[in-house]
Amino acid sequence: MTTTGAQLLTGSVALPVGDTWYLCSLQPTNRIAYVVTYTTVPTTSTTGFGTIVPFVKISPNLTASSTGLISAVLSRAELTKYVNGQFNEYIALYSCCCDVRVIVCAIGSDKPPMVTMDTYCLTVRNPNAFTSYANIEISFDRQVELDHLEINFIIVKILRKAN
Repeated sequence: MTTTGAQLLTGSVALPVGDTWYLCSLQPTNRIAYVVTYTTVPTTSTTGFGTIVPFVKISPNLTASSTGLISAVLSRAELTKYVNGQFNEYIALYSCCCDVRVIVCAIGSDKPPMVTMDTYCLTVRNPNAFTSYANIEISFDRQVELDHLEINFIIVKILRKAN
């Protein structure tokens, strides 16, 4: 895991079929900014960068023709429901999610910040029928800005329309 400045974390993740990776803020915050980039280049997971949880209860949608990853931002309490397989009971922060398969998901909550101070977690799920790989940049600190968030957000919108 690479840390740039105070709170910008970067790393790579190899996600087996249906598994979910997550990383939570170390303290309550009301901001998150992240970029998740799907890649076909095989890579190993960065040591110490988040946690991978095997899929529970429901299988991923393996019949879809598109590829990519699904990301969501959850509070720590909602993350517990999600990783325990209570998929119909958790609440994600929809404005901070890419809930369809995308190649690049870039989200920033600086304008406006989230209403509630909480421990927030970024999750990335592999809905594909094969191991998938991602490069991830994340910040839980309002002082850190990801320069390419705005450009990638436009790409996300285009990819959502295509799927």
